[in-house]
Amino acid sequence: MKLSFKSFALLFAVACIAISCGGNDPSPANTTCQLTKQTTTSPTSIRISTYKYGGDGKVVEINNQTTSTSSGSGSYAETVIFTYDGSGKLSKRKTTYSSTNGSLEEVMTYKSNGQLEKMQQTSIGNSTIVNTVLFEYNTNNQISKMTNSSSASLTNQVNYTYNGNNLASYSFVLSRETSLLEYKGYDDKKNPLNALAYAFPDQPNYASANNYTEIVQTVNGQPTINKPFFTHTYNSKNLPIKTEFKNVTQTATTVYEYANCQ
Repeated sequence: MKLSFKSFALLFAVACIAISCGGNDPSPANTTCQLTKQTTTSPTSIRISTYKYGGDGKVVEINNQTTSTSSGSGSYAETVIFTYDGSGKLSKRKTTYSSTNGSLEEVMTYKSNGQLEKMQQTSIGNSTIVNTVLFEYNTNNQISKMTNSSSASLTNQVNYTYNGNNLASYSFVLSRETSLLEYKGYDDKKNPLNALAYAFPDQPNYASANNYTEIVQTVNGQPTINKPFFTHTYNSKNLPIKTEFKNVTQTATTVYEYANCQ
């Protein structure tokens, strides 16, 4: 699983980086104000994400380009291709990485009630690693647990809690560290990634209705000093056009661009 939890400067660049609450209609909420571009600038890098949509309004491709502003560090790119089944649910997501010539293919299996049941991840690079991710749900049809078992005989779990329609926390154990991330504050405006939740049915913060403003991370029971805050600026449609991130050691700014946003 993509558990890059310590790099808060890019946390909101890739997803503010969970699901559309399995069992909901997988179709886009609407085709107005489609997110077309995100540009995240930090003191050390620039990350640009561009979004392409099909005729039905669903995202079919995302291109991510990250360029380091540090001397000699270079750049790398990722391309994500989305495939949907006949009912409109995501069936496959394939990410290709330019830096390694590797790829990650994720195939989805659903229950009869529409909930995402299993995701099979095949990572191809220097070696092939296969992960199986299983999903459990609470009584509100929201993902409560993800269990990841890999061909390398590693198993980990991520547990989620919610406050209404927003993700409240998630916890996990990684390298003998028990980490808890708590979303302490949200605004009352629209989360732009919520409209893409159908394409990320395995990532619960995509389904959050609003934008978080504060995160508290606890490692082995002790709060970390890098407590991030997020300040948002909005357009007339109550969608963020800029997010400013700041903690003790890092800063970053994300600018959002939309199409058909009259």
